[in-house]
Amino acid sequence: MSRLLSRTSLLVLGVIALVGFSLLPAQPLTASGTVVVPTANFDIDASIVPGQGWAIPADCSVWHELYPNWCTPHHQMSYDDSDHDGLVSVCDNIIEDGGSACWHIEKVSTTYFFSPVAGGGQNAGEPSGTEPGSSPVCDQWHIVFADGPPFSYCQSVHIEGWEDNNHNGVLDVCDNIQILGGWYHIDRIGCDVTVTFNPVTGAKGGTWGWLKSLFHRK
Repeated sequence: MSRLLSRTSLLVLGVIALVGFSLLPAQPLTASGTVVVPTANFDIDASIVPGQGWAIPADCSVWHELYPNWCTPHHQMSYDDSDHDGLVSVCDNIIEDGGSACWHIEKVSTTYFFSPVAGGGQNAGEPSGTEPGSSPVCDQWHIVFADGPPFSYCQSVHIEGWEDNNHNGVLDVCDNIQILGGWYHIDRIGCDVTVTFNPVTGAKGGTWGWLKSLFHRK
């Protein structure tokens, strides 16, 4: 009787474990088994198509992670242009890691990398537009990487002033912008995307075998 009760208890515990396992959120993994966060910001030096947006980068290009793992490289194996417009667009997919990792694009913007004119670390921010534009004065920028105070990730900042050092009417590399009373130099401009991770994985294996093994113990 005690042996039967023991097996019945194990069965109940096994069913509870199976249900609990199925309810746990799956951790996204790359092919190498590395756990990644489900949402991130990537940047790349892409070519701008005047009046349209950013051109799709060639395969084998490297996207740089802005957040949460600053400067982590992501190798583009292929690119799924969902709307066939030849541009980096919302709902496109970046395929990498041997084809087992798929990053779905949720938002496309422009990355402005800037550092204090007086010297200091580099920060990165994105406006609401999808390509470099004219005067940034009065724009609200979203900070996607902060080297430190006065900036922090996800902070919204107001562009108070602009020095068009290239005299071309467009915010460009080598121009200066004023934020929170300080002046900052535009170091680089790139394409910024917000992506969610969609792992390409098979069904979890071994779970049922593990449960059955509970009932064969002596």
